[in-house]
Amino acid sequence: MWVSEVFYSIQGEGAHMGRPAAFVRFFGCDLDCDFCDEPLHKTQKHRMSPKAVVEQLLGWPVRFVILTGGEPSLEDRNLFIGLLHSHGFEVAVETNGYEPDNIGTADWITYSPKDWDHIKTEPFYDELKLVCDIHSNKAQVLQIAALSKKPVFLQPKAQTDLLVSLANAEFCRQLILEQPKLRLSLGLQRFLRFK
Repeated sequence: MWVSEVFYSIQGEGAHMGRPAAFVRFFGCDLDCDFCDEPLHKTQKHRMSPKAVVEQLLGWPVRFVILTGGEPSLEDRNLFIGLLHSHGFEVAVETNGYEPDNIGTADWITYSPKDWDHIKTEPFYDELKLVCDIHSNKAQVLQIAALSKKPVFLQPKAQTDLLVSLANAEFCRQLILEQPKLRLSLGLQRFLRFK
């Protein structure tokens, strides 16, 4: 597998925010988002066997692993997920929804679509995460929330300018107050500057 990095940290987003986790960041993505939180998936890659990845993960005191990227669903990850399960891992995946069948055996799927006009309605995910900024279409966000049967998290788009990031967070806060079905996902790793 082409992997950018394997590391141990705290989940900073979504329903598992604040939970310690091991992370496997896969190399490559089908998109090129200007707000991507980790450019390593474009520049740093190592060829690792699934067994070598599992051996590294077993060195940490947690059995919760998050497959992220880049985009984990570019390739079929189900055999790897099965290997993780056989070692007692709970497996979560963060995806833009490229190919849901490639990650279908995961225990938890965070779907973060980037094209809101073409959101997959098939319920393959456990939570929906929308990255928002002050220019996001408020009516569209509210419509997506109204239609979703799963939790919908709003995550303020990170900016290099802290004041802009705070304005994006305020935009999300106002939407959540208007539609209590929405939840806030801060992306703590960006605000608190941890991996």
